[in-house]
Amino acid sequence: LRATLLQIFQSEAQPIVPIDSTGPIVVAFVGVNGVGKTTTIGKLAAQYARSGAKVLVAACDTFRAGAVEQLRLWAERGEVAIEQGGEGEKPST
Repeated sequence: LRATLLQIFQSEAQPIVPIDSTGPIVVAFVGVNGVGKTTTIGKLAAQYARSGAKVLVAACDTFRAGAVEQLRLWAERGEVAIEQGGEGEKPST
């Protein structure tokens, strides 16, 4: 299992989640604090963009200080669009 996971994560050839050319896809990330969700989102967004996909990341984490700013920086690095509410707003905004 470890070898297979390393091969998947170290591969630069294909996105981990294939792009469906028939329409948009949504990838939701859920997990405990500190496991690398935001970093993974940024890296996947950049990988999709490099492969020609039109990418939009949505900042919905208002519970962790700096989370929206961290995602914004990853979006800039990957040259992808980001949608974010104002500071302190509810995630539904």
